[in-house]
Amino acid sequence: YGRAGQAAKAEAEFAEAIRILPTYAAAWYNLGNARARRGALDPAAEAYRAAVEHAPRLTQAWYNLALVEQMRGRLDAAVEAFAETTRISPRDPQALTALGDALLTVGRAAEAIESYTRAIEVGGEAAAGARLNRGVALERSRGCEAALPAYPAASELPAVRTVARSNAAACLRALGREEDAQHLGG
Repeated sequence: YGRAGQAAKAEAEFAEAIRILPTYAAAWYNLGNARARRGALDPAAEAYRAAVEHAPRLTQAWYNLALVEQMRGRLDAAVEAFAETTRISPRDPQALTALGDALLTVGRAAEAIESYTRAIEVGGEAAAGARLNRGVALERSRGCEAALPAYPAASELPAVRTVARSNAAACLRALGREEDAQHLGG
């Protein structure tokens, strides 16, 4: 159902499945996906909420609900949905990183650092972003001195190397360490 021409058909089929079996969480989840794809964020959020009402441990529905809530500008609701995702899947580095990002966005840097730290401990592909963003959160909450140790670990990862080095160089400059910043190439 990923093609644009099939989106309306998919939405209609999921709605029909829900009409037949209103507690069918997978149909609600897929209806949410179809609605989100076409940019209908309010109805998508409603569908994801119905999915988690009928299947409270449906991690991907919680995660997608959080993403939709972010797009709707409902950041506290996004934090809650990401937090639920991590309660269900505490070893999901992508969810832990996303929770950290959401917490950082709403100014809860200390909690964001905790979430990023957990993501780093778990590892995986999402850990690269967590390593970088942990440095950003440390910088915002405790200053450059606290953030500097986080950036070298992030700069070892190709996905975030350039940004990590740039952030470290900016911190070094802020601390009056221009020569060290130049050494980083920033």
